[in-house]
Amino acid sequence: MKIGIDIRPLQTNQRFRGIGRYCYNMLRSLKDLDVKNEYFLFYGKGLGVPVKIIEEFDGNNFKIKPFLIPTGRHIEQFYFKDKIRIPLEVIRWHLDIFYVFDWPFPLVKLPKSKKYLVTMYGINPYPLDINAVKDFTSKLLDREKYSFKKRLKTFLSDYNHNLYLKHLKKYVHYVSHFIVSSENSKNDLAKKFNVPLNNITVVYEGIAQEVFKPIDDEVKKNIIKNKFSIKTPYILFVSAIDWKKNIINMFKAFKIASESFEIPHQLVLAGSYFKSSLQPSMQFILFNEILKELTIYDKVIFSGYISDEELVFLYNFAHTYILPSFYEGFPLTALEAMACGTTVISSNTSSMPEILKEVCLYFNPMDIDSMAKAMIQACNDSISEKYRIGEGFKLVKNYTWENSARNVMNIFSKLRT
Repeated sequence: MKIGIDIRPLQTNQRFRGIGRYCYNMLRSLKDLDVKNEYFLFYGKGLGVPVKIIEEFDGNNFKIKPFLIPTGRHIEQFYFKDKIRIPLEVIRWHLDIFYVFDWPFPLVKLPKSKKYLVTMYGINPYPLDINAVKDFTSKLLDREKYSFKKRLKTFLSDYNHNLYLKHLKKYVHYVSHFIVSSENSKNDLAKKFNVPLNNITVVYEGIAQEVFKPIDDEVKKNIIKNKFSIKTPYILFVSAIDWKKNIINMFKAFKIASESFEIPHQLVLAGSYFKSSLQPSMQFILFNEILKELTIYDKVIFSGYISDEELVFLYNFAHTYILPSFYEGFPLTALEAMACGTTVISSNTSSMPEILKEVCLYFNPMDIDSMAKAMIQACNDSISEKYRIGEGFKLVKNYTWENSARNVMNIFSKLRT
């Protein structure tokens, strides 16, 4: 069987987010497990040649090819040129299945003998109307006295988000089968886009447990603390920036926990999207202004870009990991933190209770007091902390990339029968 896979998430900023990590780990596991099927990994020439990916994956039954039609950096080029780009590769290489991670969707139907498989990393449960998202976010930010209306377009990626949702709703029926990361996402996809349940399979993501594991190294701990100016125990959040991450409510809850109950912790936000460079992003400027208003500016740290090794150390040395999101298709970072022996507190929405079980402390992400109480409890209850850490180690063993890849291989086989 010949299987084409779109690896462009590894060439864009998505490589720093969950989609990119999903793509990379799935490819690595498929290469380790599957020696029978023939894989064609397609990259976009306009996005630069992925040298490291070619070195790692090209060989044996894996072949790396550029899309014949170059890929630009603007999202509309992804969508509209893919109308001919993907079907062309299916015909050109006689592919049986074309597999993509999250998007793009086919804009034309493939022949009946050809199958189009899509992993939907998460299904946004909120209204398709971007104005509803704007109103929601504006209320959340409470920034009427600032003229951020135009600049919020950058923060929300209005155009890209709206284009994506319209595209999804219009062409969803061209997809042969969907893979989602949780039962919650399966239900959201079925309800929101009228996809039959038998066309959706849940495949839980994995944790790279050889990477994310406990580390006891005082020298490394001091290096990390010095690099990021960490002076006290800290609460960690690893993320990109978008409205569903609920970052502003997290700031407000942290203020309550810090001042009303005097927890000594700092709050560390890690990720390449949290930058303090010579040309800071609008998000970074906005967050700093809010932190100054809340008078907790000196207690919050933005790490900027971190390496994979630094990420593991930050998980390990954190006192608590927080996941404040309104919505997550799969709470990968929370499981990574558990694998490193760190207590997790999480919002009680979407996939979190399904995946994290009873191992973490939950809060209502819309209720700032609820979030603050979870922070306080996690930072002060050492007895529960030891129990939750032990249960976290047990839980993460259920999530491996090997299992995920085997389930995807089973879907490949079923699509060809």
